[in-house]
Amino acid sequence: FVKGFVEYIGELANHGLTALAQQAGIQVDVSEPVGSKRSAWDQPGPAAKRMNTGPSTNPIVIDLADKVKDLQRNNAGAKEAWLMYCDSSSKGIKDPMRHDEQSLRMFLASFV
Repeated sequence: FVKGFVEYIGELANHGLTALAQQAGIQVDVSEPVGSKRSAWDQPGPAAKRMNTGPSTNPIVIDLADKVKDLQRNNAGAKEAWLMYCDSSSKGIKDPMRHDEQSLRMFLASFV
């Protein structure tokens, strides 16, 4: 049901946008949708998964991650800085245990 509903809404949006584009004088090729991809339902096999970047077992990383966690607990500015750092340079990974030693050292050096 949900898949059919989403496809229906997509078709409505496509027709509406095509009509607006044509009213504005923009030529639209409706023979093949732009950016169409096969849905996950159409692909054989299991869904693609992200690479497992489990928590580190390196004692140095564990120590550095603990320092980052302590900073976040005790300083709201540090927590905000960590979140911004993660979004800008670590693909949004916010768990310090999932960062490498260099990443943690860079953050701690820039913040402290």
